[in-house]
Amino acid sequence: MAKDGIHFLGFRNFYYHRILKKNKRKFINNKIKISINEYKETNDYEKLMQIIESILSHIENADTFNLRKNIVAKFTKDL
Repeated sequence: MAKDGIHFLGFRNFYYHRILKKNKRKFINNKIKISINEYKETNDYEKLMQIIESILSHIENADTFNLRKNIVAKFTKDL
């Protein structure tokens, strides 16, 4: 039903807003952890920034202000 949201491309789309699905949030957190660990081994800052920017640009299409804020905080804390 439309009141439960329509699942499409990792988002749940409602009439007035869009949220990120829970499994997509877990995938993003794991991807960030893996990317940071890989950066620590290779020191390839440019590749790390490309991954973080692509994740942030994908999830900014939904109502994810707090999630993006937490990702940036985690990113700066770990580096």
